[in-house]
Amino acid sequence: MRANGFDGIGIDAITAHAGLTAGAFYRHFASKQVLLEEVVARAMQDASEHMPRIATANDIAAFVEAYMSQRKFKQVIAGCVVAAMAPDLTRNGDVVRSHAALYVQNIHTAMSRALAHLGDEPAAAISWQIMAAATGGLVLARLMGSKIGAQIDAAVVDGTHQLIASD
Repeated sequence: MRANGFDGIGIDAITAHAGLTAGAFYRHFASKQVLLEEVVARAMQDASEHMPRIATANDIAAFVEAYMSQRKFKQVIAGCVVAAMAPDLTRNGDVVRSHAALYVQNIHTAMSRALAHLGDEPAAAISWQIMAAATGGLVLARLMGSKIGAQIDAAVVDGTHQLIASD
C-alpha cells in the first residue's frame, strides 16, 4: 500500500503477496478498508516505538536530518508512512485519519516541548513549519529524483537549523 496507494492495489495482489487465498483474507479482515485501518494502526505504532527521543532543538535537527535521508526519499517503502500515503490517510475514513493524526500530533508535541523556551505559540508554529517542510520536502524529493531531491533535502535541513537557531 505504501508503494502503490490504497486504490493502487487490490485484494488479489495483497493475498498473492502474503501467500494467502482471498478466503483466508476475508477470515482475517472484513474488507480492504479494515485491512487499511489495521495497517495504518500498526505502522503508526511501529513508527512511534522507533521514533528517536526529541527533547532538545538538536534532537529536532537530528530527527529532520534522518527523516530527509537519501534512503528514505529513494524508497517509499522504507520511509515515512505519512509522506507515502497522505492522500490515502486523509480520505479513507476517520479511523485511518485518527491513527495518523495522533502520530503526527505526538511528534508535534515533542518538538513543541523541545522549543518551549520560545513560548507556547512560537514553539507550536515552528514545530508545524518544520514538520510541514520535512513531510512536503520528502514528497517533493521523491518526485524530483536524486539530484534535485538532494537539494530539497539540504534546503529542509538548513531551514530547520535556521528555525531552531532562534533559541
